[in-house]
Amino acid sequence: MIIFKTEGSHKLGLGHIYRTMALAATLSKQGEEVLFATLSDDTAVNLLISRKFKIHRFSSNEGFFDYIAKNSPKTIVVDHMEVEESYLSAIKKSSNAHVVIFGNTGSANHFADVVINAIIGTNFYNTRSVSEKTIYLEGPKYLFLRSEFENLRNTFQKKESIQNILLMFGGTDQANFSNLVLKRLLNANSNWHFNLILGAGFLYKTDLNTMLSDYSSDRVSIHTNIKNVSELMKCSDFFLTSPGTSLFEALCIGLPSISFYQNESQKKVFRNFFTCRTFTKQLNLDQEIENIYSNYDRYYIALNRLSVGTGRKEILTAITGRK
Repeated sequence: MIIFKTEGSHKLGLGHIYRTMALAATLSKQGEEVLFATLSDDTAVNLLISRKFKIHRFSSNEGFFDYIAKNSPKTIVVDHMEVEESYLSAIKKSSNAHVVIFGNTGSANHFADVVINAIIGTNFYNTRSVSEKTIYLEGPKYLFLRSEFENLRNTFQKKESIQNILLMFGGTDQANFSNLVLKRLLNANSNWHFNLILGAGFLYKTDLNTMLSDYSSDRVSIHTNIKNVSELMKCSDFFLTSPGTSLFEALCIGLPSISFYQNESQKKVFRNFFTCRTFTKQLNLDQEIENIYSNYDRYYIALNRLSVGTGRKEILTAITGRK
């Protein structure tokens, strides 16, 4: 059994949940038994249920430690913020499992067998190293992307002009960018069509409906909690999002993108990465979009250096031990 210990909520966002679901789905297809363990709220739990994953919801970490002590999982994958040394130590004391930790830079890492940091603490350089007995896989190469995006790697084709813009700001959209960014662009350009994807935890539907009532209904298409994001990306000319999984899925395809920080945590992690921006400082957003699009060759050269998601097989081997 492989247990994914991950957390998500309206406040924290659902990035960790989406990332582990992609990995768990692939492992399940390879014949692995997969279980999600979480302390998360209903937003995250309902998302996991909707994708038909087996879930065990705990009220405390102590309950989780007791569970792994009794059930002896083969591997435990930990993917949530601010993992403490005492937490990883307790996992090791409760189980002989192979422990893999995602997205952590603290002292807890030396308790893990494998540490996979695609973004945090990497400065976006790709490296593989060993410290004591812990294997480190670091850099954008070690982002695990869903198969449908991997199958579309580098397939973006630039047109003479922008026609369709895709917007997607995470499962919860904490900063309400769905409204703010869309309104800015509706006022700036009357020729673009917009596809807006709303996540499972989006709470600003009333505001959105009020805002859209002022514009022609054929300019915006709304998609709620959909499963075919890759299909929409495939037929888009530009993508607006927040730093996270969706951004890198778009980068894998080659779709030109701008991402806006939802919170200070994202700003600290991503800093000036690629086309990450502070929305309030982006005064001429339509011009910036046109500039990136018209200089796509330069954009693609910079993108190609990142090797986004090409370490997929290494990640699977690190978790399962099977090559």
